Amino acid sequence: MSGIFFLYIFTTFVTINDGLMKITRLILTLMAVISAAFLASCDKENETRPQPVLPEPGPDTEKPIIDPEEYPYKEDTYFIMEDGEYAFKSVAVMMIGENIAIAATPDEGFTDVTDIMQNSSEYIFAAANPLLVALGNDIDLLSEESPFTIKSTLKKAVLETVAPGETSEISGGRCMFTFYDGILSFKAEIILSDNTWLGVHLTAEDSAESPIVLNKNIIGRGDEMKPLRTAFSAEKDGLLYMFMTPANIGYFSELDVATWYLYLVVSADMMNGEYISTADITEADTFMFGMVDNVNPDYSFEIDSSTLSEVNGVFSIEKTESVYRTLWSFRTGEISYMVSFEGECRSVEEEAPVEECDNFFSCGDETEADISSAELEKGEDTWSLHLNLDNGKTATVTMSARFFTGGGTFGFSQDPAMCVIYDGTTYSKANGYSGTLTMKLDEEAGTVETEFTNYKDCEFYYYGNYSIR
Repeated sequence: MSGIFFLYIFTTFVTINDGLMKITRLILTLMAVISAAFLASCDKENETRPQPVLPEPGPDTEKPIIDPEEYPYKEDTYFIMEDGEYAFKSVAVMMIGENIAIAATPDEGFTDVTDIMQNSSEYIFAAANPLLVALGNDIDLLSEESPFTIKSTLKKAVLETVAPGETSEISGGRCMFTFYDGILSFKAEIILSDNTWLGVHLTAEDSAESPIVLNKNIIGRGDEMKPLRTAFSAEKDGLLYMFMTPANIGYFSELDVATWYLYLVVSADMMNGEYISTADITEADTFMFGMVDNVNPDYSFEIDSSTLSEVNGVFSIEKTESVYRTLWSFRTGEISYMVSFEGECRSVEEEAPVEECDNFFSCGDETEADISSAELEKGEDTWSLHLNLDNGKTATVTMSARFFTGGGTFGFSQDPAMCVIYDGTTYSKANGYSGTLTMKLDEEAGTVETEFTNYKDCEFYYYGNYSIR
């Protein structure tokens, strides 16, 4: 299929709070809030995004507050208000942690975002996760629920913080981040709460000291867009198998730990770099597309050549040496699914090594202990495994009884009741933690094997007997 293929997907942005007194405080605060907000946004259920609605003109207004014909997104750097247009004389962009920040001021001589925010009395600031910059879509400031931040100390347009749930200072508006050919662009049209308006367009060139890094590997379903962290593939008997997931896992056998993943199976001769439409596939062709949702199995589905009427879309796959370049865009029912990936895939045949572990417990830099014994407490709906440590404390694993009896490896997303409690800290999804827990309970033998990591500061492994509490 020839021609240009346009992929439109909804954007999410990332909230950033700032600290202006010291550069260290600034960076740490920005990084912390970005991470928390991005994790929270990744767990949203699929939703239908409302369309932007601008307020009606006021009684003394002869035209809309923002006239798209008269005030389109411009190509230069400026801010514009009802009384005229003003130029920014300093604009800077930088990576803060893994995220992108841009700031501008009417003052001269600044080349660094933190310098602008610390030393300029007037500036405008915005920030986003690189993934969201890569998407580059228009966002309605009032209806957007994914995190983002805009801040202004411009005397005629002071904005403490504009972010999801923090829109009391505005009555409407939109913004967009894009990055092309080494230039970052931030555009915004904002209606203030008093119905005056502010138009902004910032452009800044990527710097060698702090180069912009975009994550172009993206996976999405509906409005849920995430970094595509893991890809598996296999080429066998003339077929290509591809599995894509936002989960950060190492082996194909661990896919049941992923919250969800997409897969595609096609004939290997379709791996030619061309866009292939589902309308061009016949029942005689090999085609299979599906999603597995390990948290809500009812959302899982599979479509093959015999049920092609249930899906429409296109895909493209190209391979150069060991690097795959693939783009999927499918729609089934009311939900769209997409993948954009370039890189090496892990082999589906690679097996996780069998490791023999000693019993241990580690939490933070200072807490290391041996697990001396285990006790199982059976409740009506949930069971708890109490691990008694030789430091006199206890670590408790709690989750739904079926996960104990069924056994396996689970993520926090799979069971709202799943948590690990130690020394006053509850590691759970509700508290903002991620975690992977293995539980193998043999009630007949009276033994249990359990392993846990929350990818941060707590992990343990125990294999041995247990008693009933």
